[in-house]
Amino acid sequence: MAMNSLPAIPEEIRQLIGSYLDRQTLGTIIQVSRALHSSFIPLLWKQAELRGGFWNDYMESGAGATYNSTDNEGFAEKCRSQLPSPPPSPGLHASSPSPLMMDLSLLQARSRHIEHLTISAPIPSDYYMVAFPRLRTLILTDDYTSTGSLQDVVQLARLNPTIERLVINDIQSSLPAQFWETIFSEWKNPKKLCIRYSPISKDSTAVAALWRACTRFEDLELQGVDLPHYATASSPAIIINNNSISSNSDSVNEDGPSSPLVITTFPKAKRVHLSITINARQTHLFFNPSQQLAMMQSCPNLREFVWDGSHFHIDPQLSSQFTTALLPNNNSSSPNDRTTCWPHLESLVLLHISFRRNDRLRRLRLAEILRAVPVLKSFQIRGGVWEPFAMNALRAPRRHFETLEKVSVQGCKGFSSSMVHEVLSQCAGLREFCADFIYVQDVVLNVASSSTLASGTGASGEGGGGGGGGGGGVQPWACQGRLKRLKICIYATPIDSTSTTSANSNCTARQALLQLATLTQLEHLDLRRNLIDERPLLNLTLASGLDALVALTRLRSFQFDDCCGSTEGREGWAMGEEEMGWMLSRWRVLEEVTGLFRSPSMADEDEVRAVFNQRHIAYSSVGVVEWH
Repeated sequence: MAMNSLPAIPEEIRQLIGSYLDRQTLGTIIQVSRALHSSFIPLLWKQAELRGGFWNDYMESGAGATYNSTDNEGFAEKCRSQLPSPPPSPGLHASSPSPLMMDLSLLQARSRHIEHLTISAPIPSDYYMVAFPRLRTLILTDDYTSTGSLQDVVQLARLNPTIERLVINDIQSSLPAQFWETIFSEWKNPKKLCIRYSPISKDSTAVAALWRACTRFEDLELQGVDLPHYATASSPAIIINNNSISSNSDSVNEDGPSSPLVITTFPKAKRVHLSITINARQTHLFFNPSQQLAMMQSCPNLREFVWDGSHFHIDPQLSSQFTTALLPNNNSSSPNDRTTCWPHLESLVLLHISFRRNDRLRRLRLAEILRAVPVLKSFQIRGGVWEPFAMNALRAPRRHFETLEKVSVQGCKGFSSSMVHEVLSQCAGLREFCADFIYVQDVVLNVASSSTLASGTGASGEGGGGGGGGGGGVQPWACQGRLKRLKICIYATPIDSTSTTSANSNCTARQALLQLATLTQLEHLDLRRNLIDERPLLNLTLASGLDALVALTRLRSFQFDDCCGSTEGREGWAMGEEEMGWMLSRWRVLEEVTGLFRSPSMADEDEVRAVFNQRHIAYSSVGVVEWH
């Protein structure tokens, strides 16, 4: 039964209410309330997807059986807009266009509401001729191509100059030069271009048009693409590669023969993510690392640089180019006063960067980069080997430790537990931190030191550790007033090397939990393993001091692993029904929990999930939480 009347609610309040509802809920409300139909239809149509497929095959599958027609026109439109995209037909060809889930007249009628449009699988040319006055995001994915001409996507670009975010994801056909020329000359305010795992035309005109279009964007992501070695633009500045061809040069095999790179500047680029693949068949000279670096030097306003080295090694010559580019003015005695090509750089992300083994100075290379870049707010490195020299560059006076707000060193071999402790203890502005592990004795190091000072003793063995748990004060990490997100595995190694399951271990666990409890701004805490091993984890039970974490009143997500694992002799270390009840009663804003609870009264995961779901908390015994 439809609801035809509602109390007088201002339209802006209705829109605000609707902004908190998902699409399914919006669809249900529109189905039962004529009064809210006009308010919520624009919200429902903010996102739309065009996807080809055979309508008859879809209907016969029963997927649309719950959507019945009605004389309520609004409900009928809602039903048609809410139908899931039908699967693409395997036998579809350009000569045999198929009906879509959304008819053209309906799309035209609602086009003024669409802000986010996804096109996937072949669709007829007519659908590319629709203008969307408010369109901000366009995603071309899978086989976006029309059943007509490749020029259809050019027309779509011309009709929609308001697009700010363009995502090209895993498409099958390269885009023509006219498409990129339209972006360069006609789009009003493009902000982000993302090309992932999609072919790039080898035609020089199309490549030149692509690079010209790139100069209009603030955020560029070229990930998993295979680029030719040339790049042209009007009024070019010529940058010559320093890689020379020689019989004993390792860079020739990876970079190909060196050649001039003709490129313009990218004055608007503030964030650039490069992950360029190597064409296995060598059908052309790919956009080699030296040329990637040359491109980066042409981004004077760069704030964030993400460089993925999965497909190459940094040789000595390239490393020298990198540091030289960062410090072109070496006349100043102070590193902070030197003029760099990226004076505004705040974030450096290095993914799977490795240095050649035959480089005698490879252990110093990362440190050279960290000494050369401006002071950073965000530093992330994944994979590779971390050397002590790099740590020296991080901790140097008036450098990165004083400014860092986000640090991620996951997967870095050599980033030790003591280094983790140092970052947490010295980086006062830290808001997000991710590392592989820390030993419990490093977590409680400040606690033990504080206790030792209070007792007036200098012992650092079992007595010192026990004294800390007996009531010694906690000296918080420097980041305790700011840290919002922590992802780290805490291994339950005791302070002394002899005790494993004694009362001293419980005491140590309580000390570690007391240290975590000082992080009162924490919103996300992930204590799961990052490495595959069987070492026991920090005991998180109430008996070991979980109740200390009552201070984490802002906690929204909590992830943990089974503390017991397969290690014998750790009975009583499992999280159970008592710990689950404590979380539900103490962490009032909790939204997500991941981890295994062992309880005789709740035999399977579904029963545990039901308890959490009653409080509107998502639960899984195992899972992966993305780190942003």
